[in-house]
Amino acid sequence: MHAPEAWACLGVKVMKKTWEKSIEADCRGQSAKIRDGWSLDSKSRRYAIRWATDPQPMREWDREADGASIRVPEQTKLGFDLTFCSYMPLASPVALLKKAKPAGPVLIMATTHLVDLYLEVDGVPQTDGHICCGEGEMTNESAIANARSAVPSDLEDAIEKALRDGPPGEGGMAGQPWATLVGKELGEEAHIIHLPLIAADLESACISESESYGPMLLHKFSELLSSVGAGKHKWSLRLSWRGVVHNERLLIEGQFDGGINVQPETYMKKDPNFKAIVEGLMEQAHVVYDQPGLSCTFELDVPAKWVGSGPERFAEQMNPHFKGDVEEYCLIALRCASRGASANQALTVISRVGTPAHIVLDGYTWAGGLTEHSSYDEAFERFMAWGLWYNPDDNSDDADGVMVKFWCTKYTRKGGQPVSQDWESENIGMFKCVAQRIKNKNVRAAIERDASIWNA
Repeated sequence: MHAPEAWACLGVKVMKKTWEKSIEADCRGQSAKIRDGWSLDSKSRRYAIRWATDPQPMREWDREADGASIRVPEQTKLGFDLTFCSYMPLASPVALLKKAKPAGPVLIMATTHLVDLYLEVDGVPQTDGHICCGEGEMTNESAIANARSAVPSDLEDAIEKALRDGPPGEGGMAGQPWATLVGKELGEEAHIIHLPLIAADLESACISESESYGPMLLHKFSELLSSVGAGKHKWSLRLSWRGVVHNERLLIEGQFDGGINVQPETYMKKDPNFKAIVEGLMEQAHVVYDQPGLSCTFELDVPAKWVGSGPERFAEQMNPHFKGDVEEYCLIALRCASRGASANQALTVISRVGTPAHIVLDGYTWAGGLTEHSSYDEAFERFMAWGLWYNPDDNSDDADGVMVKFWCTKYTRKGGQPVSQDWESENIGMFKCVAQRIKNKNVRAAIERDASIWNA
């Protein structure tokens, strides 16, 4: 079952209004700023694709990609970006039950973590079928394995199956995409798809909305530029996102029963028809495609400087507003990074893990990087850090080390009971730690850069 604009033709006006109101409430942060800055709404314009070759807030982007003639400057840190924004979230309704137990109507929605990117260059379709999730030089098999870390754990199998099956070859979707983007950022509340395509360094190119797939997308686009060559070319791009319905992570827009919002598991238990429909939807690919605003054609003039030269990754910056003692917390992170979740992720890139060569404190600047939490069930202190390791088998400048983002957590209460334990490295929420390749020379540069702050 396909889902283009499904919510608009479901036939229950009350549900449609409820759905729109929930969108107004749920769209916030970067998505809300872009949506409002681009004047998108539910009636006159739902989608837009815009471009930039210089750093500026996305909400201020005013250059439409469709019909544009774009020259990539030789001297720019950014290079070339496209960003798609939708008034509606990517998680689209795929079924409506007008009557349901205990209360109806109810919408069933597909969770979206995959976006297919179709490309033509000078009229020639590019059908490489890259899967973009992780670092630039990964094979599709490695990217699929990495995708399991980039989506909620209860969707790992469903997303892997969708990647291996590919997009359905029906309804105008025949042909293989140039690339499929995979990431937690493309999930249920996503309104934007950020496409970093040309850049000098990964740190400036990828934002939080593209950190899962952006590095590999940049690498593959660099390879494509090497194939088509420098100069002016006509590019046509089309976006199509795929969703999955899964009973372990079921998205609904339901009703209220006795003043309480009805949860998906309640419908699954009390309504056999609802359960049967969900199980049927789990076997299908839910695709949004060929809607006005999901495609664009433009002329792109690329100087030879950018052809075949993919971006490098540099270490993240130390949080300048960290509210704790920087040296103390760096030493804590240094001690626990070589075991647990962070070490496990580092081992996906390098052959063995010891004490990191360097630590960078991360975390939300406005919060000072430190979080304290206390409830009946648990109490802890937590901060976010990056551990940087050299390649243990090759000390040369251009050998790949690894940089891993993880939580450092110290629990004082678990399961309602006091505990006494050391700091430990943890995955970041429902997602695994972020592991990124970084050259040895850039690990050394980070140590030199931060020498006045702290040094391991």
